[in-house]
Amino acid sequence: MSARIVLAAACLTVGCEGIERLASKFPDETPMRSRKPIPVEPDVEKVLDDWQRRRATTNSVFAKFTYTYHDQAFKKECKSTGSLRYRHPDAGRIDIRNWSAEIWSKNNEFWSANVPERRIAIFEWSDPKQPSDPMLFGVLQDSQWVWLTPSDKLTIQKQGKVTKVSEDAQTVVLRVERTERAYSFFSQVTVHLRKSDLLPSKIVVMEDVCTECTYVFTEMLENPEIDDTQFAKPKFEEGEWKITRQRITTQPPQKHSVPGSGKKPSPKANATAKSAKPPSPFSAEPHIAP
Repeated sequence: MSARIVLAAACLTVGCEGIERLASKFPDETPMRSRKPIPVEPDVEKVLDDWQRRRATTNSVFAKFTYTYHDQAFKKECKSTGSLRYRHPDAGRIDIRNWSAEIWSKNNEFWSANVPERRIAIFEWSDPKQPSDPMLFGVLQDSQWVWLTPSDKLTIQKQGKVTKVSEDAQTVVLRVERTERAYSFFSQVTVHLRKSDLLPSKIVVMEDVCTECTYVFTEMLENPEIDDTQFAKPKFEEGEWKITRQRITTQPPQKHSVPGSGKKPSPKANATAKSAKPPSPFSAEPHIAP
């Protein structure tokens, strides 16, 4: 079985629960491959056709965004800024300042840092004696990040029911609603696509009826040069962080849910994060030139 890694939704923090969920996401174990594409209206199909043609030449993406997490149940709203890097098909990184950093390497290794709680979880996939395929791209197909990758319209239609919300001279807005909840990253995604290049200007992710994550992109570069240094593991003082390591070789854990939606930091943890501490190695995002 080919193990593949997940590009997580990366809400405020991931936490150990989120990592377990990440470890449980293997396309061979999910219904993604067996799903049938849900038919769409002709106007939606035209948008998806155009998007598929534009993404066919996407080899890398760099983006900056503002990030808002809203929890309706606890009446909480948190805001931050972040950046995202993707190099097709096997390297990615997403940083949310002062909250989380997640790095996926072509060596099939995943790092996730919970900055407020000073925890790092490191996962390695597959037996090193049996090299696996590039993992990252395979599972992006079932997440909101598929819109940034060289994918196809049938993959979008397998995610759920796709409808057009609105359209103006600059933007077309589509919504994907899940028709099944098993193994899903989200219950609903609304993506605002720029007509100029059909890259997203905004993505709104509803994890469930209570939680919503919004990414508003302030900068988006297609096919920039991104070298391995952009995915390098940060240096840190091990005494300042709780570190866990795990190798995934055969069967994933039995717990199945959405990565990036684990335990959120408590008010105490939020306050602690603002107190005097050694600088986080994840607070400085790597530089990338246009």
